[in-house]
Amino acid sequence: VATNLGSEITRATAAEASVQLSVWRETSRAVGVENAVSTAVETERVRALAGEASVQLSVWQETSRAIGAENAISTAVNTERVRAIAGELSVATYLGSEVVRATAAEASVQLSVWRETSRAIGAESAVSTAVETERVRALAAEAVVLAVAQGEISRSINAQASLGNRMVLGTAANPAVSCNEILQRSFGPSGVYWIRPVPASPVFQVFCDMETDGGGWTMVYKITAGTGVNPVNTWTSATPTNEGAVSALSIFASPLVGAYANRIISSYWNAGGFSLTAARVHIYAGGELKRALRFNAAGSTNTNWFTLGTLVSSPWGDLVTGVANNFFSIVGDGGRQWFINRNYGSCGTDAGWMVLSTGTACGWETSAPNKPAIVYSPWGTNGVYQTSSNTLSFAQGEVFAVFVR
Repeated sequence: VATNLGSEITRATAAEASVQLSVWRETSRAVGVENAVSTAVETERVRALAGEASVQLSVWQETSRAIGAENAISTAVNTERVRAIAGELSVATYLGSEVVRATAAEASVQLSVWRETSRAIGAESAVSTAVETERVRALAAEAVVLAVAQGEISRSINAQASLGNRMVLGTAANPAVSCNEILQRSFGPSGVYWIRPVPASPVFQVFCDMETDGGGWTMVYKITAGTGVNPVNTWTSATPTNEGAVSALSIFASPLVGAYANRIISSYWNAGGFSLTAARVHIYAGGELKRALRFNAAGSTNTNWFTLGTLVSSPWGDLVTGVANNFFSIVGDGGRQWFINRNYGSCGTDAGWMVLSTGTACGWETSAPNKPAIVYSPWGTNGVYQTSSNTLSFAQGEVFAVFVR
């Protein structure tokens, strides 16, 4: 038994050893498997770490690339900012230049405005000075006019009356001595006025020429062509002719009043306290003065004033002192009155300057049938009265008048 037990124990021990060996073996296998698993796990961990490292490397590389790109972008942005700043500085510089230019232009404009303002102020001052000067002159002139007015008032018959009661000179109620007095005192235009040459004279109307040769001329005589009057008879009459005919008092033809002569000719020609200095002979046509002669009438009579020696001016350049002439007189030669003649020869060679014709001795006279015919040389010298066809070569007037001053 003991042997059997021993054998069984041995067998049991051997079995246990076998079991233990199997356990060891299985344990070794499990440890080996565990080690293999552990190794595999470690390998996988290594592989995972390697992958993670690779991933991290890739991430780092991508990060680096991103950072590089970002840096490049930042650099580009900075470059563009620099360019923009440079551009902005350029624009600012340009704007600054333009501002400087604009400021300079504005300063130039302001300077021009200042200069123009200065000129305007200077001109305004000059104008103001001129206006003030004119005001002073006007006041001085007004003072002179007032002084003259006062002087005229003092000369008036009504010197003691107020200025408001003074009557206009040249009216029937306040006649002048002559047209010249009206011109000097009242400055009236040409027209009809009342005069009283001397205190003893009645008042009467006359025509005054206030424009020709300084004005102040009194018409004393007028003949209208073609009215059949005798010019010399009218002039030499001892009494006035149509003195009150107002229709005759103009420089136009007055067919209804062919002759006019006032009392200055017959009564006051340098007589009765009335003095003359000059006389004028006028020939009109259509109211236009065609020819005019001026004479010195100082100290003359109503006949001897009309001579070559008293002639002051004429429209004919060859009518001068010393020129040969056979007639220069009012009475003239028969039917040739107010006759200024150069020479006689025959009807075709008779030459002169002016005549009032009432005769028919030659062809040139019969070709001007409306007597008296007022004929005059239309040239600047004397001429032959008659053409080769025995007609008048001279011009004809409508009115012949005598004015005195």
